[in-house]
This record gives sequence, C-alpha cells and structure tokens, in this order.
Amino acid sequence: MIMKIPFKTRLTIIVLVFLISPWQAFAALTYVGGVVGSRAGSTSVGQTLSLTALTGGSGSSAVEGDIVIVACSTGSTVDRALSVTTAGYTELNELYSNGSGADTNFSVNWKIMVGTPDTSVVCGPSGSASDALSAAAQVWRGVDPVTMFDVASTSVTDTGTGRPTPPAITPTTAGTIIIPIGAGAIVGTGAVYTTGTLSNFITTTGADTNDSMLGMGSFAWVSGTYTPAQFGGGTTGTGDSWTGLTLALRPAIPPTVTTQNATSIGQTSATFNGNITAIGSGSPSERGFAWGTSSDMTGDTATTSDTVGAPFGTGAFTDSAQTLTCNTTYYYRPYAVNSAGTSTAPISNSFITSACPVSAPTVNTNAATNVSVSGATLNGNITATGGENSSARGFAWGTNSSLSGGDTSTTTESGSFGTGVFTQSAINLTANVTYYFRAYATNSQETGYGSILNFTTGTDASQSRTLRIFGGFMIKFLNGKLILYKKQ
Repeated sequence: MIMKIPFKTRLTIIVLVFLISPWQAFAALTYVGGVVGSRAGSTSVGQTLSLTALTGGSGSSAVEGDIVIVACSTGSTVDRALSVTTAGYTELNELYSNGSGADTNFSVNWKIMVGTPDTSVVCGPSGSASDALSAAAQVWRGVDPVTMFDVASTSVTDTGTGRPTPPAITPTTAGTIIIPIGAGAIVGTGAVYTTGTLSNFITTTGADTNDSMLGMGSFAWVSGTYTPAQFGGGTTGTGDSWTGLTLALRPAIPPTVTTQNATSIGQTSATFNGNITAIGSGSPSERGFAWGTSSDMTGDTATTSDTVGAPFGTGAFTDSAQTLTCNTTYYYRPYAVNSAGTSTAPISNSFITSACPVSAPTVNTNAATNVSVSGATLNGNITATGGENSSARGFAWGTNSSLSGGDTSTTTESGSFGTGVFTQSAINLTANVTYYFRAYATNSQETGYGSILNFTTGTDASQSRTLRIFGGFMIKFLNGKLILYKKQ
C-alpha cells in the first residue's frame, strides 16, 4: 500500500481514480432560469423582475457567482434613456432604432452576484406615460468571473419590421454559450416572438400607445461563426423598428498544468515536477501531485495537496516528500485547483526507484533429523533474502563446537534461492560421535549464517566386544546379544 505523506501543512488524501488524459473538472455553463415582465405607461415606475422565481432552468434563484443578463425595451416615438436602476449592473449596450411609426429603445445589462445575491432587478422607467416597457432576465451559472464575455458583443438596428434578426458572433472558447436578444417597437398591437432555433427562449410584450416586444434565448456554441435566425411572431409593419444584440458567455476555466520528468530519483524518494502554464479563470488556491504504481492511475493512488503560499501564479512546482519503495515503477502527474475546478496534466513517463540495498540473507538452522549411525539430514531455512536471492546455500559441520579447525566440512548448492527451507543428507559420519552444524546462504554482498546446533550419531550394533569376568568365564557382545562362555 502506498503511504499517504503530509507535505509541510498540506493535507494528504487517497483518491481512487484519475483519468489518463488531461482533465479539467469544472461545471459547464448551466441555465439557472429566466423571468419576463411588462407594463404600460412607465413614466416613473420601472418593471421589477424577481430573481427568486426563475423558471425553465436548473434552479429558481440566483446565487453567488451567477451572472444575470437583463434586457429592457420600450416602444416610443423618440430616443429614450433606458437602463437598469438596480445597483451594481453594467450596461453592455444601449441601442436605438428610429422607425417611421415606432422607435425601439433597447438596453442590455449584466451583473455577477456576490455576497448576498439580489432578489430582484428593475428595468426602467422610460419616462413616458405612452411607452410600454418590456423586460427579461436570464441567470447563468459557471461563468468566468474574470472574463465574463468570450468576445465583444455584436449589435444591429433596422426598421420596416418588428421582427429582429440578432447579428452573428464568433466565439473562441469551448463551452461558450451564445445569447441572442431582440426587441421591437410597433404601430398597433404587439405580439410575442417565437423561435425554433434557440434554447431557453423567453419573450414578452408591453402594451400601451407605443407597444414593445422583447425576446432572448441561447445557443451552445461548438465552432465557427454563429448567425441567429430572425425571430418569428411579432409584427411586420413597415412603420415598425427593431434592435438586436448577440453576446457570448465564457465558461469558467481551470488552470492549465503540464508534467515534467521526475528528478533526484533514489531508493525511497524522487522529486516530482509540474508547471502551471496558465491560471485560467483565477489564481489557483491549491496544487499537488498524484502518484501510484498503476499506469492508468487507478486503484491505490496517493495525492499531496499544497496550499502554502497560495494563491499561485504560473510557474514550476515540485514535491519530494513522498515515501516510495525501492526498485519499483511509479507513475505520477500534477494538478491545480482554482475557483473553476481542478485540472490535471497527462500522466508522466514512468520512473523506477533505485535498487533496494542488499544485505546478508537471514538464515535459521533447524534441528537435524533422520540421525543414524553414519548419517543425518541437516535442515536450514532462508527467512529473508536481504534484498536479492542467494546464489548459494548449504551447511558446515564437524566435531568442533565452534566449527573451526581442520575437521570441518561444507556442502554448497548453487542457484537462485529465495526464502524457504533446504536440506542436506548426503554426508558420511562416524558412529557414536557428536557433530556440530549450521546452515548458511550467500548473495552478492554477504553470507548469512544460522546458529550452531549439534546431534550424536548412533552406535554400530554389528561390532563384537569381549569382556573377561570371574572364574575364567568371558562375556561376548555379538549382534546385539550378550554371550557367556568359558575360555578354553
């Protein structure tokens, strides 16, 4: 199991999986919801839109970090000053189209929700009792908090119809959401817009002497230039006018991280090397490395997390606080985290820690077995290799208790031996003698010895012994029997 190692004040965690390819773990732009509203005669009172009653998306309220896009429009006969009166909003563009019968005043505004999010937003008023006011807002989550708009918005105005055709736009960042917005002013009675080309489309009409129509939707950009289609519905009077604006919301972007080869590789340590080449949507608050023995970084993988000195800018960073295993192949890659999410670099080429240190093998001498008059089985056991297999093993034996002197013999077996028991029984011994022996094993560095043990061989029963006793009688020991006889 790979050990989890703290790095200064860093928290070390165990993760189960990292993907092989570069990975950016961030939420794409998501539509929280929209709201519309309209009113007549907006002399001094604007149109209030609730940001806690959103519909059509993933939520009902704007929260911190969300961007609110608000469009306001009036039908009029002159150029009116029109904007959002709620504090903190930035006007992206204010457009005016002078129709022969009705003029369109159009304002698009935005705000990133911070701290306590707004619960509502107010459009207008237009300042005229005859002007109808239309308002619409969309709330999006996951926008880049530094660069909200991927490219500059585009705008267009025209007359002769009340149906807008928002202009084309060419984003550059993957995941961008395009929002076309159109407004029109009409002579007569207005109608809501329709569109089959946009998602999340919302529309409303304000009715008074001068009617206004407003619509906005979205499109998930993939590549190239996007040209919105003309809105359907509405009116087509020659005295009508319209305005259109197209903007591109940029998604929040994690840092960009690359991997360099490991350096200072030792038996139980190495220096991991990474580089933050771009901070993305905000300076990273955390960086670190993941490593393990699996080539796809699955299973038993460890990570370190470095927050000391955060936030981090671009540049190289290292980690050498791991505890590794000698003579083992490792894989690793760096990662960095900012407010948009986590980004990881590709898994580096593998590296192998240095060879394990080699010491003498550990050997035990076990008691002799099968002891007979002229032989015995000597027993030993290699319990630890010392870092590499032994190239030889065997026994030394003799009649000297310290196994010194000229009467000591050895037997050697060559090969490659790991741990385990081994024996030797092909030895010629003398009956009724105490022998001493021990096991040994040798690797490239040293020889390991077991303890010295002893055993005594048996007595030879085939020998004849003669003993003189009383009165001329003799006793003979022959073939295991005592024989009494009188000497002739």
